[in-house]
Amino acid sequence: MAESMTGLWLGVIVLIVAAILVAEHYRRERRRGRQLRWLDTHPTHDWLHHRH
Repeated sequence: MAESMTGLWLGVIVLIVAAILVAEHYRRERRRGRQLRWLDTHPTHDWLHHRH
C-alpha cells in the first residue's frame, strides 16, 4: 500500500513539474514574439544610436 501511495505522489509531482515547464515555455515564446514585433517597428539604428 505504501509503495502505491509513493508512486501516486511521484506521478502527481511529475505532472505538476511538467505543467510548470509547459507554462514557462509558452510565456517565453509570447515574450519573444513581443520583442520581435517591437524590433520590427523600431529600426536597429534608432535604438543603438539613441542618446538619453
